[in-house]
Amino acid sequence: MVGALVLAQRLIRNNLRIPIFFILSLSQPILYLVLFGQLFSRVTPLVTDRTHSYVEFLAPGMAMLAAMFGSIYSGIGTLADVDRGMFDRIITAPISRTSIAISYLLSTCFLVVLQASVILIVSALMGANPPGGLGGAFAVILIAVLAGIGFGAISNALAFATGQSDAIMPLLNFLTLPMMFLSTTMISAGMMPHWIKTAALFNPLSWSVSVARGAYTGVWTAQTSLFLVLMLGFCALAIFLMLAAFGRFLSRR
Repeated sequence: MVGALVLAQRLIRNNLRIPIFFILSLSQPILYLVLFGQLFSRVTPLVTDRTHSYVEFLAPGMAMLAAMFGSIYSGIGTLADVDRGMFDRIITAPISRTSIAISYLLSTCFLVVLQASVILIVSALMGANPPGGLGGAFAVILIAVLAGIGFGAISNALAFATGQSDAIMPLLNFLTLPMMFLSTTMISAGMMPHWIKTAALFNPLSWSVSVARGAYTGVWTAQTSLFLVLMLGFCALAIFLMLAAFGRFLSRR
């Protein structure tokens, strides 16, 4: 684990040295928060779940969206290390191979914490007051990390499986928007068409939004607990797939 932390620090420094990716992955959720927060501010009864304003409803969803955008493309950065030859130098170091793979997830988690925190700060500046208090806001950040681990592991699994950023970029671009709109990110499940509501039940982004919103509002139900269990299972499966793909990737080198 110490080796993973050391390698993660290198990745974090690289990301902070060139922050354009961090800024771009954060700009879209902030834009949605500001624009949709104002656009639907007068139809609050139609879209909120026990929140006082649409911004309060939207804030945890945008935090999860930022986590997805900030982590689902992390495999591209992993392949950039491979292309630059940095990866070959890392695998010759006296560090466990598992730690190398985990380090990419740890660096993603750091960025997700920053992104979710910025979203919550912006929403607070727009007047959102989390009914769940500071504890609820802190829980949203932890859930964002969980989502980042799951989506980041899937991204790296695809990167290790294909070895080519050109192969995974179209797939990731194809997945992100449908996952966003087939979720409870911007509207409550009760106001969705039946088929979209059904699709949202199988969407990891929707699971994370529901859990984050439950923590943010202080309203925790049996369904929220179920979604949390599903999120944990999703992360465990994603990490397993990443490590399996990583092992095959190393065997080809």
